[in-house]
Amino acid sequence: METSRLAQLKVEMFRYRVKVMGVCEVRWAGSGEIITKNASQMLYSGNDQGGSNGVAILLDKTIRKSLINWKPVSDRIITAKLHPRLRKMTVVQCYAPTETSDDEAKDEFYYQLSNLVQETSTLPSNVVGPFGYGTLTNNGRRLIEICTEHNLAIGGTLFPHKDIHKYTWESPNGQTRNQIDHICISNKWQSLLDVRNRRGVDIHSDHVLLTGDIRLRPSSIHDRLNKRM
Repeated sequence: METSRLAQLKVEMFRYRVKVMGVCEVRWAGSGEIITKNASQMLYSGNDQGGSNGVAILLDKTIRKSLINWKPVSDRIITAKLHPRLRKMTVVQCYAPTETSDDEAKDEFYYQLSNLVQETSTLPSNVVGPFGYGTLTNNGRRLIEICTEHNLAIGGTLFPHKDIHKYTWESPNGQTRNQIDHICISNKWQSLLDVRNRRGVDIHSDHVLLTGDIRLRPSSIHDRLNKRM
């Protein structure tokens, strides 16, 4: 990721009042953390060479003090444990292999993700709500399997937005759009208030910023899913 793009991310983060931002395709070598000029904190995880893949979690200066620890799992997975005022939470930022990647790369990624999620999620769940968008791909099925196994709900399918506020990726020719970036949450929280994209964010990417509003109160999403279906 270029320094100018990191600066732009911070601008958009402030503009939309985002406290925790996940970033894909950072493309930095190795792993580490950076304290920016405005006192926000960037945690990143890449491969040895850099130039491809790479993930990061950017913490606003008001929430970075709640960081307990973080782990650079691979150049596709990074996790951070936070303790805001009301309860602890774990943020996992992922960059899945593309649909055209070989099955070996996909198997390794989802194996790592499954092991990681197993550490933090144990309760039963309804996974997919009635408001999803796009075509269910092989990667989508794999995500649903992981969420079913580890009792997570896919947040972007729970809320009735217009299609333009659902899809997170658009092909270069503008002909194909899909919902391929997701916020997934444990069913022991009835805390996800909304998930939608923010199309006004300018980060020079074919992906759109996806945001979620969370109320830090433990409960169940089960009833909310049933009411909407």
